[in-house]
Amino acid sequence: MRPGEHAIVLGAGFSGLCAARVLAARGLRVTLVERDLLTLEPGPRAGTPQARHAHGLLARGCEVLERLFPELVPSLARLGVHRVDWGRDFAVYDRGWLPREEVGVSSLACSRDRLEHAMRESLLERGEVRLEAGTRARGLLFDANGGVAGVDSQRGPLPAHWVLDAMGRSSPLLRWLAPRGVAEPLTTRVVSGRAYATRHYRGLAKDWSALLGVTSPPDVTRGVIVYPTESDWDYVTLVGTATDAPPRDPGGFEAFARSLPPLWEALERADPFSPVWCHRDTETRYRHVEVHEAWPERLLVVGDALCALNPVHAQGMSVATLCAEALDDVLSAGSEGVTRRYHRAAYGALADALTLAVAEDLRWCTPPQRAHPTVPRRLAKRVRSHLDAIDQRDVAARSAYLRLWHLLDPLPAHLRARPVSSVHEAQYSAAAMSRDDVK
Repeated sequence: MRPGEHAIVLGAGFSGLCAARVLAARGLRVTLVERDLLTLEPGPRAGTPQARHAHGLLARGCEVLERLFPELVPSLARLGVHRVDWGRDFAVYDRGWLPREEVGVSSLACSRDRLEHAMRESLLERGEVRLEAGTRARGLLFDANGGVAGVDSQRGPLPAHWVLDAMGRSSPLLRWLAPRGVAEPLTTRVVSGRAYATRHYRGLAKDWSALLGVTSPPDVTRGVIVYPTESDWDYVTLVGTATDAPPRDPGGFEAFARSLPPLWEALERADPFSPVWCHRDTETRYRHVEVHEAWPERLLVVGDALCALNPVHAQGMSVATLCAEALDDVLSAGSEGVTRRYHRAAYGALADALTLAVAEDLRWCTPPQRAHPTVPRRLAKRVRSHLDAIDQRDVAARSAYLRLWHLLDPLPAHLRARPVSSVHEAQYSAAAMSRDDVK
């Protein structure tokens, strides 16, 4: 990957914008290919249904985003975006209220629509990228050696030296590769059965910026996340399970909210101004491209297309920033072997986020799921035991807990997932883990 080469980023959402900034800063010519038509003002679009739900960058994601877009935070502040401290500004109900004291772990209170719009404006105003909006990609172009050579789009072929898949959780990339005999990568996958629904409200009666009602199986299966935006309204996201999901109709949503006293006190006289949006696809999935033995050269995968974690954990946008940071680090180390080196670096950057997500998700699986190539049930139980032993009523301990969840501090060495050096080793490990899990 060298200056002057052309890179196409498929998807102009958060992960695509982060990757585009890295590539442009390295002197590549960058084209963002986006299926949706984009408006001049922030607003919802088909390609980002998650934008309707509570969204927050973890503290680590905020740090990386500010390095990638140093001009962004000052411009957002002028639009009303502010920081929330996860101790002082969050009211947390976990079988009782946790103390509200500053813990030094903070993130931005901002709607995803506003954040993406500001990032996109920054890239386009500086002339760093070219945007092809309203353009549907239909497949990939390949050279004689099987490496990627561009994108086939509804407007015709788009040649490129590099293609990055930032098309999210529902990316069609594997369908495009299958006719060429490229097998699906080994995948870590957990289906927890979590479900959630969101409505937007104004005028909550509250003395906090954000609210978190913690869930813990099997007894506490209903929870809530209230998260502020840059404007005068809040996301209210109700969390349940596949068998006890927040309803789609407003009356059912309100009845579910009534079952959560910490929320209902704030919500009772508030003004809802949106429909209820439901989400049921909460699978955690990591595609281990880093060990694929026949992955096409010059084809990189970023964000949810690579690592789609359960959205309940609020890790998705931070995953995108860590992919971009991994790509930047790889390019700093040289221009050769970028495809393999990037995917290995991305796994290294995301392993803790994956481990934390799997450890939490496995608690909700009924019946229990067994084999996971990188995070076996035995390791997941150790991680949960470590987290559960932290007394969050102690401010210092809570700060340490949050620093782990926000990916500011690494997991202790004995709780970290090991990288898989080859598909053979991964398959062997998965079988061994399956045997371990039943012990």
